[in-house]
Amino acid sequence: MGFELFSVEERILEKGEKLVEQNLIADEGVANQVEELAKAYRKLLKTTKKLVKISDRSEEKLNRMTKELAQNNALLEEQKQELLEAAQLKEEVEHITRHDLKNPLTNIIFTPQMLAMDDNLTDEQRELLEQVEESGLAMLNMINLSLDLFKMERGSYSLQAVEVDMAAITRRIFRDHGVTAGSMNVPLRLVVNGGDANADTTFMANGEELLLYSMLANLVKNSLEATPEGQPITVSLTHDKGVNIAIHNTGAIPEEIRDSFFEKFSTVGKKMGSGLGTYSAKLIAETHGGSIALETGEKEGTTVIVSLL
Repeated sequence: MGFELFSVEERILEKGEKLVEQNLIADEGVANQVEELAKAYRKLLKTTKKLVKISDRSEEKLNRMTKELAQNNALLEEQKQELLEAAQLKEEVEHITRHDLKNPLTNIIFTPQMLAMDDNLTDEQRELLEQVEESGLAMLNMINLSLDLFKMERGSYSLQAVEVDMAAITRRIFRDHGVTAGSMNVPLRLVVNGGDANADTTFMANGEELLLYSMLANLVKNSLEATPEGQPITVSLTHDKGVNIAIHNTGAIPEEIRDSFFEKFSTVGKKMGSGLGTYSAKLIAETHGGSIALETGEKEGTTVIVSLL
């Protein structure tokens, strides 16, 4: 920007200064006032020109920054698109992987059923075949669950809740972890509304059976990994302003992960730990409109409490 804006002011100022220089103003007092006024006005004009120059530089800098910001936004948009394409590719690979894993699992699930039709099997052999079949079904359910967890993270999962028996689910989990608990001499105890449960005890809750099974199985497995040998694990089911599920063991959670216990990849001291079990349990609880909390200490042990509507 030039200074044409001040050309008129410059000419008026020059005329006034010439009048003073040529003594064309008869009154000396007026002449002095005109001279002082001219000096002040020229100083003001000089300052104004500096401000305009600074403004011009600021405008140029702003334009340059705006251009750089636009370029950065374009780069971010390009990177965002690449990430979306990578996420899409990942999802497609997972779909293919799940599909390919289901084929051998089908044989694992149905072969025990075929073998069980043989009349020459002992009760122990039939029980082993049943365990193989249940393990295959559990694996199949976990494969199907992986996509559901991905949707939960994105908040796009649509819950299909029905009435399920949490006592039956707990007994099944105890059976699935029976070998591990037995090798550690860890009793697995189920308490329903304050009393010890038996094989006929029921406890109804609203939710998706596979999700609730996965949630509780992860928490029981986590409890097994943390409890001292020979000490019991108790799952308590109560109806109190909704459904409450409490999993207790006598071990304490290490202090360094207590605040991040339910966060993704939060784990310590486990050779095979991924830090995903409690994270997925939290996702499932929240998907059911509930919450999950931790109480832990050296004296009282650890209790994970899931509250569902």
